[in-house]
Amino acid sequence: MRTLRRYLASIALVVAGISGARGQTLVTASVTGISTSMNPGGAQQLTVTCHYSDGSSTNCTTTDTHGDMVTAWSTSNGSIMTISSSGIAQGVAVGTATATATVTGGIVTSPAYSISVVAPTLSLTGLALTATGGVTSFTTGTTLQLIATCTYSDESTTNCGTTDIHGNVVAWSSSVASVATVNARGLAAGVAGGGTVFTATTP
Repeated sequence: MRTLRRYLASIALVVAGISGARGQTLVTASVTGISTSMNPGGAQQLTVTCHYSDGSSTNCTTTDTHGDMVTAWSTSNGSIMTISSSGIAQGVAVGTATATATVTGGIVTSPAYSISVVAPTLSLTGLALTATGGVTSFTTGTTLQLIATCTYSDESTTNCGTTDIHGNVVAWSSSVASVATVNARGLAAGVAGGGTVFTATTP
């Protein structure tokens, strides 16, 4: 008579949460800006910070080291403040509105970040133009970031080359475009040998 034996094998598995496979779980996200107030027509880049279960935090405005990123922005009142898909908030009219960011397809939604759009109280008193690293020359086929700094009546300054909370974003130009060009964000590109003068003009 043949004896039948029954064998049993088992394995223990841990079912992780949606972020568990990477070792840290996304817990919360928070929005911050350059300032909690700006003027109508002013703009500023908003930043989102992701906070993880191990106590670490990363900038996840774009994809962070864990693969998390902002997938949607919303404003509580688009007639007061708008927000672009890249997180640039722009003042439209006097009032208060909040910005909210949704991270990684809805896993986490940030608390609302409040921004007041206020009537201008400062006057523009100065504008300075520099280049990254303080250089005065660069080679053909390369680029150079130009920096515009606006000074106001309270002696505060802002980088007004791309966005400005007071609405004084400059217009860029090159005196000899065949030598070097400059785009709307102040990025100069060398085209051919020679000299040119870059100019930044406030509205």
